[in-house]
Amino acid sequence: MIHRYLIAGMVALIATQTAFATDATDALRAEQQELLAWAQTLRYQARVKEAMSVCDRIVSADPTCTDAWVEHGVIALSEARFVVAQEDFLHALAHDPHHPMALVGQAHVQHALGNSEHAQRNAARALQRCNRIIDAGAADAQTWYVRGLARMLLQDERGLQDFATAVSLDPAHMDARGERAHIYRAMDRLQAGIDELTRAVEIRPDYAVGYLSRARMHYEAGDLEASVADCDAALQVNPEYEQAWHNRGLVNIEQEDFEAAIADLTEAIRVDPEYASAHVYRGQAYLASGDSAAARSDWEKTQELDPEGWAGEVAGEMLAKLEQSDDAQADAGG
Repeated sequence: MIHRYLIAGMVALIATQTAFATDATDALRAEQQELLAWAQTLRYQARVKEAMSVCDRIVSADPTCTDAWVEHGVIALSEARFVVAQEDFLHALAHDPHHPMALVGQAHVQHALGNSEHAQRNAARALQRCNRIIDAGAADAQTWYVRGLARMLLQDERGLQDFATAVSLDPAHMDARGERAHIYRAMDRLQAGIDELTRAVEIRPDYAVGYLSRARMHYEAGDLEASVADCDAALQVNPEYEQAWHNRGLVNIEQEDFEAAIADLTEAIRVDPEYASAHVYRGQAYLASGDSAAARSDWEKTQELDPEGWAGEVAGEMLAKLEQSDDAQADAGG
């Protein structure tokens, strides 16, 4: 009888411990989902460093959290930090070899790095996985979104319809709306892209990335006033959004408001002192306003920051023209 009570007590103890373990696991997952939602919000607000920091916090506590690795990779990919993104997606795939977004993220990295064969292979794997989830009736908006990404990488334009399905399931899926807008832009359907982003920022007024994307489309459509207004809206959400300062500076150069352009590009450089493109365009604004010494300084700095890239090449051309102009003036004076 005593043994029976002891066994019963041990069973009860094990059950209690299992319940505690389950509760702890559920609590951890709930905290992770809350933090991931916050990281996504920060990404939408173009607060890249803060978003990455949140993801770092998650994987520091739980290195097996694939969604945190994936979100970190998505952020890195958006910043063209391909090496970081690749490492993130590989971490995710090490824990879940069939994670659709990790597969399609890795495909994007490989495509950007020129490895089209591997990119196609991973995109096909992601597509296959999404199809299985959809066929099983277990697909959510994210599944349709990822399938759309995979299809677009495989040059299957049906991906556009997948994004539409994702949005129909979750109207607040900003990534799906953003992809649709970018595809419309690539198809020279600027107004459709603008309309998509307009709906996005109506749903999420803190979608700074969406405002800036719409600003680019307004600029390309020739509506400079609307482009500036969108840059203003992005900066209202995030005053440290260096790309918004940069792009508003470009619009001001287009409008020949060089003083305002210099002020905007200076803010972009304040936020990111290594922003080579901002130095290039501020140099142009300085030259247009008559300050060739400041222009020279900006272009020389650009060559230091980006000696082999587009910005460094443009800066070199500008410096050469400035040198020729100085020589011509010297000859005329002589």
